[in-house]
Amino acid sequence: MEKIKLQTDDGSVSLNPQTELAVVVTSYSELIQRLDVVTKKLLPEKTDSRSKRVKKALSSVYYEKEVSKAWAEIENYKTLLVLHFTNIEGPIQVIEKSQSKKPVFMVPFERDLKFVGRVDIQAEIKKALQRQTRTAIEGIGGVGKSQIAINYCYDFKEQHPEAQVFWVHASSIPRFRQAYTDIARRLLIPGWNDPKVDALQLVYEHLTDEDNCRWLLVLDNADDTEVFFPSAGSKPKTPGEPSGIARYLPHNSRGSILITTRDAHVGIKLANGEQPISVLQMTLQEAKTMMLSKISEKESCCESDLITLLNDLECLPLAITQAAAFISENRITLSAYLKYLHADDANILDNEFYDWRRDSEKSNSVIQTWKLSFDQIRRQNPRAANILSLMAVLDRQGVQSFLLREDQGEAEFIKAIGTLRAFSFITAEKGGEVFEMHRLVQLATQKWLHFQGLLGQWQEHALNILSEEFPFVTYENWAVCEGLFPHAQVILRYAFKSESCALQYATLLSNLGWYDNTQGRYDTAYHRLSNALEEREKTLGEEHL
Repeated sequence: MEKIKLQTDDGSVSLNPQTELAVVVTSYSELIQRLDVVTKKLLPEKTDSRSKRVKKALSSVYYEKEVSKAWAEIENYKTLLVLHFTNIEGPIQVIEKSQSKKPVFMVPFERDLKFVGRVDIQAEIKKALQRQTRTAIEGIGGVGKSQIAINYCYDFKEQHPEAQVFWVHASSIPRFRQAYTDIARRLLIPGWNDPKVDALQLVYEHLTDEDNCRWLLVLDNADDTEVFFPSAGSKPKTPGEPSGIARYLPHNSRGSILITTRDAHVGIKLANGEQPISVLQMTLQEAKTMMLSKISEKESCCESDLITLLNDLECLPLAITQAAAFISENRITLSAYLKYLHADDANILDNEFYDWRRDSEKSNSVIQTWKLSFDQIRRQNPRAANILSLMAVLDRQGVQSFLLREDQGEAEFIKAIGTLRAFSFITAEKGGEVFEMHRLVQLATQKWLHFQGLLGQWQEHALNILSEEFPFVTYENWAVCEGLFPHAQVILRYAFKSESCALQYATLLSNLGWYDNTQGRYDTAYHRLSNALEEREKTLGEEHL
């Protein structure tokens, strides 16, 4: 605006009322004035009572829609003014168009170059998606469903380089929404950067459009039927989120959806009634090939020990991966590992460990390998054990590295993360700054923390971190809030008793409320903000607010 004034004063720009520039400038100024009026209504004055100040704060939720609309219009006008002075409207359109048409490959994991077997399942998936647009693979946790899907994505991309490939974490609605938001951002779908636009509907409409290019979407960990098909009268686990998200899965003759699930019934529903492809434990030969590909001392392997170990591990890929990591890390023989494993049976086969729902029949092998490795990590790298404990009380996916660093030196952090990855306790997404852990590993860690009386302590620690890291939402940090939202949702389900925790809980609840507000979830925002205020009043008393 200052530049326009200077150019008007020197005569290089005309603000004749009939010019387009004049219309833009006038509208821009009027919007600024409108915002000023609303701001004066909401800002507390020195003479306001405490109750009036609180009322103004909560009332701001209901002005948010008007403010957001005005800001959106201001951003549009600002863009027009920038284009006027830079004269680059054409190149901008060309760049955006070329970016949006470039095929994207949104699989957050590297291909496992040592991926073994499962050729028959890969062929079944390919055949199923040739005759229908959706298919599901089902099996217990740790059997390798996600690895099969990852490998299929890379094969699909090689065969169809012009196609788009998307990966959607479907374990919860917040994770599903975050994945859709990322898709909208990568595809530059018009409206992707508007917090008021529903990313679920935006991506659904885009991928349903037959004019767009071919695509493959993986729906990973679609285990909870309530996430997709809520029972009558049930409320969403995440306040303010839609009740059931199956309706946001696109239908398109040029698109395919591959679903991974532990629940065959969910797979049938999501795949339009088609029977899912069952992923069973590996054959003994596949398991042998996998184990030998992952250990360094192949020559010293005793065939009988190898078969005994694989039978003990029930040929479960997750257990094999972790056992191989332990063997390689310690440079021990299979025979030595078997002795460690059997010697520890009495300690780890506690009945409490059998709370594994569908995976109970295969849980022993995971628990055995997990505890043996975890005990070693605690002895050799306590920092790594602490990181694993913290991740166990967060959402198991999308854990950003800054949540885990805790002012540790870079070298120490890298070493700790490297230890956890070496033991296959966690995996890193591309770029190495976002991590996740398998559901069974998280459950095993939670159980261990519970037995040691440490679970509540780590839940409080996670609350402390999230209350500090989850910011008061602004347009600039909106993406940060989006990434932390699923973790905050998990933490809010815990029960905290101490006064310090109550205040941290209120802070997190308040910042979540303001974030909900920017997403158009006004009822949820009001509910969270009111609860945050009540928590502070209960802890501090009204006179200290």
